[in-house]
Amino acid sequence: MTSPGFSEEIIAMLSVDPEPRHCLLASATLRPNTPMGRLEKLPKEITLQVLETLDFQSLYRLSQSCFRARRLVQDFQPYREILKHAPTLPFILAKTKLLSRHAALHIFRQVLRSDRCSSCRAFGAYAFLLTCERVCMHCLNLAKQFKFAEMSLAKSIFVLNDEQIAAAPSYYCPVRDLTFVRVKDTQEIATALNEPQSLFVSLGLDRLFISYCSITISSSAAYIPFPTEAGPDGGRHCLGCLTHLGMVFVQALSAHPPNSASDLLNQKELNVDARLYSRTEFLGHVNRCPGVQRLLQERQ
Repeated sequence: MTSPGFSEEIIAMLSVDPEPRHCLLASATLRPNTPMGRLEKLPKEITLQVLETLDFQSLYRLSQSCFRARRLVQDFQPYREILKHAPTLPFILAKTKLLSRHAALHIFRQVLRSDRCSSCRAFGAYAFLLTCERVCMHCLNLAKQFKFAEMSLAKSIFVLNDEQIAAAPSYYCPVRDLTFVRVKDTQEIATALNEPQSLFVSLGLDRLFISYCSITISSSAAYIPFPTEAGPDGGRHCLGCLTHLGMVFVQALSAHPPNSASDLLNQKELNVDARLYSRTEFLGHVNRCPGVQRLLQERQ
């Protein structure tokens, strides 16, 4: 489908596709053929409710138990659709030690069936692995609920012992051989314990620590590009908006010192100009974008 008045060539010229950070590859597993046991005696409605409560690890183990269980799991829609559109998601969750944390039904409803960011409701091209919710790059970089820190550092900063910090959901980064927790979770645990704050926190340095983590620790292991039922769509930037953003920044530089020019850019303007659009959104956006009109006029 093309937008009225715009060819596929023009659409390709006006959009900027971000580079993928992960690739999803298909995998296959053999399963034994033995009786399923008591589970097959349950009514179908009860069996479905049981499957809806199971995490990916439990579903996988069930599918390994016998041929009938394999068919039962493969016929379970959330499991089937996730493997169809993101076949290595279970492998990624296993590598980050999150395979037993997320129910297939939750991922199916919250991530696969929606392309909206859970935080700002704009187009979200990624899945945040720790909570398995769809998110956009803007919120990954700025929203507090997606800030995280290495577990031992967070434990020291918020004065938590091993048992206390274990209550915070965590994920493992195999590349760096480190375990990470969300800063929001550790803060909530420390607040709930109502224990004396560390000097670090009482001086407000924990906020600097959070900012430091967001700058120095790569979040690429915490999220992956994630398709929807409609198929892969990594989103696209509008070249007209990016050109406009560059013009605004140049104007700011010409009137103010370089170290403060970035502060002059309106946050709302940044959000709009640097956002990603789904294909459907993009086709509607280019019809009313002033930057696109300027680019088309220059091209003529």
